[in-house]
Amino acid sequence: MAFMASEEKLFHEAIRAAPDDDAPRLMLADWLLEQGDVRGEFIQVQCELERTPASDPRRAELVNRDIR
Repeated sequence: MAFMASEEKLFHEAIRAAPDDDAPRLMLADWLLEQGDVRGEFIQVQCELERTPASDPRRAELVNRDIR
């Protein structure tokens, strides 16, 4: 478990180093999903919601998937 914690820590450091870049967040999301952690889907949905205009019909689906 310590290995996973240190690997996750590296993702968090990358996110802090580039706060306006979704790429490190999405890499963390993929890694979390590989670990069976639902936080990965939450991160993916949050990133997609930020990029989706209010007028986009897909937004309603994303809001319904949002698991805040």
